[in-house]
Amino acid sequence: MKIQLNTDAHIEGTEALAAKVNSIIKLALARFEEHITRIEVHLNDSKNGLRGQHDYRCMLESRLEGRQPLAVTDHAATIEQAVHGASQKLEHMLGSTLGRLNERPSRKDIISEDAEHMPRQTLRLAKSNAGFKTPDSLLGE
Repeated sequence: MKIQLNTDAHIEGTEALAAKVNSIIKLALARFEEHITRIEVHLNDSKNGLRGQHDYRCMLESRLEGRQPLAVTDHAATIEQAVHGASQKLEHMLGSTLGRLNERPSRKDIISEDAEHMPRQTLRLAKSNAGFKTPDSLLGE
């Protein structure tokens, strides 16, 4: 998992900042490391150098193998809090997305489970239609 750090003109992208961001993200997303090819981190000072509440924005974009990228954003008073909040949001989103993919049975599994309860003729029709039954095939063509 490669982590790429991008900052705006108001945030100095030092080695210390890069190391801190990398450690926060790797700790939060360790269980998804095999699915993630790259994470892009975008840090912005939303007040353009002026101080106030929720000054920093962290946008994380994760690139998954064979999937569309997922992106989350968090605003916080410090850079560290923004990175931590965004990494927690991304962890939740990845868990939800990848968990649903692992739980969803394939079409072949569904057909083989249904095959135990179908009459022989219906089973042949179901296999010939790749698992889709049209009204004509249900009438016993």
